[in-house]
Parts: sequence; C-alpha cells; structure tokens
Amino acid sequence: MSSAFMAVNDYKKAKKYILNGIKLALESQDLQHVIYAYAVMSDYYYEVDEYDNALKYIEKVDSVGKVEERLVDSRDIIETSLNAGLIYTKKKEFKKAEDYLQKALVLTQKANDLDTQAQIFEALSELEETKGNHAKGLEYYKQYADMNDSVFNEEASRQLNTLKISYEIDKKDLEITTAKKNEEYSKLLTWTILLTALILILALVFLLFYSKAKLKSSKIATELTAKENKISQIEIENLEHEVQLKNKELADLFLHQYEKAQLLTEVIDNIDRSNDELKENLQEQLNKSEDWTNFKLHFDKVHEGFFQKLNELAPNLTTKDIRYCAYIRMNLTSKEIAIMLGISHRTVQGIRGRVRKKLGLKSSDDLVLYLMNL
Repeated sequence: MSSAFMAVNDYKKAKKYILNGIKLALESQDLQHVIYAYAVMSDYYYEVDEYDNALKYIEKVDSVGKVEERLVDSRDIIETSLNAGLIYTKKKEFKKAEDYLQKALVLTQKANDLDTQAQIFEALSELEETKGNHAKGLEYYKQYADMNDSVFNEEASRQLNTLKISYEIDKKDLEITTAKKNEEYSKLLTWTILLTALILILALVFLLFYSKAKLKSSKIATELTAKENKISQIEIENLEHEVQLKNKELADLFLHQYEKAQLLTEVIDNIDRSNDELKENLQEQLNKSEDWTNFKLHFDKVHEGFFQKLNELAPNLTTKDIRYCAYIRMNLTSKEIAIMLGISHRTVQGIRGRVRKKLGLKSSDDLVLYLMNL
C-alpha cells in the first residue's frame, strides 16, 4: 500500500503505512519482515531527499542482518547496500559509497544474481565518473555492458542444449519405431511388389491417354505458381515494410517523449525547492496520461500481446510498474527509465525490486531476460 502512495507522490500517507508496517514487523519478531520494513522506510526518505534518515534505516537493516546470519545475503540487504552506495555518491562521500557497492557486488556474486551485478557495475561507473576518474568509470561501464551480454549468451546456450537433447530423444524414438515397422514391412513386401507391378501396367495405359492433357496442365500450373510466388513476395515485402514502419513510429514517438521528459526533468531540477506548485505542474506535464496512452498504443503494435501477458502474470502491477516493464523491454538503461518516469535513479531501483516480487521471480532469475521473452 505504501508503494502505491509513493508512486503518486502522496508521501504523507505512504509514511503512515510504512511506520505501521515497521510496528507490525517488530511485533511479529520476524527479522526478515523487519529488514524489509526498514528497507522500505529508507526508500521513503530517499524519495523526499532526506538522505541522512535514509542512511539511518539502511544501518538498521545492516544491524538486523548481522544478528541473523541467514539474512546477511538477503535481497533487501543487497538492494539497500546498492542504495547506500548511490546515496553516498550523491553526498560525495566516495569511500563509503565504494565500500557499500563492493559489499553488494560480493553478495550478488555469491547469490549468482547477474541482473543485480550489472546494476552495481553501472553504479560503480557513475561513482568513478563523479570522482572524475573517467578511465575507471569506463572500465566499470564495460563490465556492466559485458554482464548484460553474458546474461543473454547464457540463455542462448541453455536453449541450444535443450534443442540438442530433444533431437537425440526424437532420433532414438525414430530408431525404435523403424525397427518395429521393418518386421511388418518384410511380410508385406511380396504383396507390395505384385501390386506395384499391376499399378505400373495400369499407369502405362492411362499415361498414353493423358500425356497431352498433362503437358497442358503442367504449363498452366507453372504459370500459376509463378504468379503465386510473385504475390507472396509482394505480401512479404509489404509485411516487412509495415513492421519497419511500426518500429520507426515507436522509435520516433519514444525519442520525442524522451527529449520532452529530459527537458522537463532538467527544468524541475533547477527550480527552487520553495516553488512546489510550479514543480507539481511540471511533474504533471511529465507524467501526462495522454503521452503514455499514445506510447502504449504504438508499443503494442510492435510487441503484440506484451501488456496482456504482463497483466495475466501480475494483475497487481501499477501503471508505473507497467511503464517500467515496457521500457525494460525496449532495453533502456536505468538513467533513461528514470527520466521517462520523472523519478530518481534510486526510485527506479525500488520499482525494479517491487516488480520482481510481484512477478514472483527468484534472486537468480534475470528480470530483463524474463521480460524480453514475454
């Protein structure tokens, strides 16, 4: 419930539900629920730019994790460590930022969470760029790009092995079936030879009568095939043109909306914080439902059935969750998604975690690959 209020920027109600969640978690004495509640509270304070309070709750998450050893490498601790690294990067406390990011990296490697490892390399790249160490920032960014590629390559290899196994099974079944049929075939061979001879004699007789008609029919068939092939080629070319046109329309629309979102985000960031009314008006422009409706219409033409499948898998996804999934399907980076949604990079990470939970993904499951295969 708190996530829903944060998604619509109703932070007062969100905080009320989060505090109630912390109270219930403490009463239940379930440390995993306590860690989750503290992590959500840190998300809240990050959203309202209260970084010191956010860090206090991240420290509480770490404290609970140390008490219960089995929770040391939980997803909430991984995500809060990543988030702490992002906060300390903003605060320009680079040593702490790097410590938290390296901690998160070790935990994701232990959990074999390639998806989150890629996020951490991206965060480390941003840290080094902020420090002015562009060479190292580029090195981390290459690792981020390579990690994404390895996720796709691993899945491709897995599918190839599956196909090989299926082929071997089918081949073995065919050999067994062939052996059984050979025995029956030998019994029918004699009768088949006799019948074949009779059929050949009859065929020769009929061939004399129908040779002229066959030649004429063959010519007509050849002409008809040529015409059908030409029509099929035209249809294929038209279909390819239509697909290219739909892809171009979607790309043009995205570029227009992205440039608009980027401009509005820059304007909002440069407005004095005391001018909340102007910020709210610009934020409304950034999240106009008409823009999303138009984008969704063009997206569904290119990726037909994506939204329907997503709704069937997780009917409780919010509009912002669905938009996040669509942008992931388009292979956007976290920065680009943050601009399109008009939110911070930290909030994008929060949405990512919520979407994974709503879809019921395990820590080892790759969210990007999962959405690409819908």
